[in-house]
Amino acid sequence: MIPQHTLGAVHPPSHILRLERSGRALVAAVSLMLSVSTALAQVDWRAAQSPVKDQGRRGTCAAFAICGLLETFPGIPTDLSEQLPYATWQLHRNEVENWIGEIGGEVQLASPARLGADHLLDVYTPLLTFLGTCPESFLPCDPDPRQVAAGVPADLKQFLERAEVTPKDLAALRDGYGKYGISPHATKVYTGDELRDPETFKRLLGAGSHAVAVSYLVHAPSWANVASVGMTGTVEGRRYIHPGMMARFRRDEGEWLPYEEMLRVCEGAEVDFAHELRVGFIETQPLGGQEEYVGHAVLLVGYDDRGFLAKNSWGTGWGESGYCWITFDYHRLHAIQALQIQQASIRAPNVDPFERTARIRDGKFRVKVQKLALGRRPRFVLSTWMDEPRDCDYRFVEYTAERRDRDDAPWELVFTRHVQEGSSQSRNGAPFYFGAGAAVAFDRPGQVRLSIRIGTEGLKGADGREQPMWHRRVVFEPYDPATLTSCRDLHPAAK
Repeated sequence: MIPQHTLGAVHPPSHILRLERSGRALVAAVSLMLSVSTALAQVDWRAAQSPVKDQGRRGTCAAFAICGLLETFPGIPTDLSEQLPYATWQLHRNEVENWIGEIGGEVQLASPARLGADHLLDVYTPLLTFLGTCPESFLPCDPDPRQVAAGVPADLKQFLERAEVTPKDLAALRDGYGKYGISPHATKVYTGDELRDPETFKRLLGAGSHAVAVSYLVHAPSWANVASVGMTGTVEGRRYIHPGMMARFRRDEGEWLPYEEMLRVCEGAEVDFAHELRVGFIETQPLGGQEEYVGHAVLLVGYDDRGFLAKNSWGTGWGESGYCWITFDYHRLHAIQALQIQQASIRAPNVDPFERTARIRDGKFRVKVQKLALGRRPRFVLSTWMDEPRDCDYRFVEYTAERRDRDDAPWELVFTRHVQEGSSQSRNGAPFYFGAGAAVAFDRPGQVRLSIRIGTEGLKGADGREQPMWHRRVVFEPYDPATLTSCRDLHPAAK
């Protein structure tokens, strides 16, 4: 059964993969770089991800993947609007291409070969760099790019309804709602040999990258039924997406075999399966018609000894609560493109001094809690963002953490620390990283309560350091650390 989701809309370029209906050739244009891994045996960054989302029946997998990647950074909400870049590209791609070129960017959004390439990550990268996006609360996703939900701001709705937009319109959209995005020159797109070498991404993930976006060629019905056709592993319940979910295989005019049997044949002959397929010693028989093979983008968020851990955008009812495992052979053969983001951007705040105090007083502040669990020594990072089109110009955030083991116990102080929120031109979400004893307090069952104070620059103290002037305190809803399976945005507690 084909899933109730839309994947990429076109086949990848012929230099990536050639799929012939005859079934005699499914040739992956890969160049293997065989090497002995010195990386960790297993990496799992699931706890650092935003909650799994569901793209529904839309070809928005690349937008979901890139937004999901941005959501792993401090100061970025856990639910960005995929609709803003998706709708802008669908409705105004020519105007956007011209505008980005005028302001110094390089992009080819309107290339005829790319008009349906919704799985290609570099299509959306310029949009998220030069335009940005907003929290999901301002523009929820909808299959129709012109359709807007009730409550969408009037100026944002008017932009989507226009037949044509000007550079002035796009600049206003960026300044009004494009608060979160990718820092210029802070991305790397992987293709070719570097893309298809699993060691490339094992090194990135093992060194601390929480996610890497990758687009693959997929057989849609097989991916939809990974629970039944995925390859089992040594961990109970773990299913791997494998080359046999694309085709069957044979050598020397023999019988057609599923992947696991052909893998055993190759191991017995002491040859590498992917290499034999690449050079044509293994023939392939597709599992379905050409229309069933499409591109799809996911996030790699870890790996084990057999493959990568991937976060999908098909909801928590698919795979392992929305995640899956992809064998290294599948990656070698069917990866199309990958994207690494080194730095996210938060657009400069509203700096009107006459509005500053009121915006701090009335603003919708949120605290993001993120667990950076790798091994037995978890670390956490707290950060602050505003559920507003533009931040106000605050400069300091003081975090206070308390915990208790049961509802009737008194709150105990864990720490109080204040952090600077970058500058007016370089926002960072005021991240506060901590481990050791404080992390233990955050990681054991019970209740944790966070509060923040928002401050602006004040007078310099005797040591010459700037002392904050505090304007507002916000107390957030308590939560149980045992329920923190992904990063979470905390909302203020009811008064």
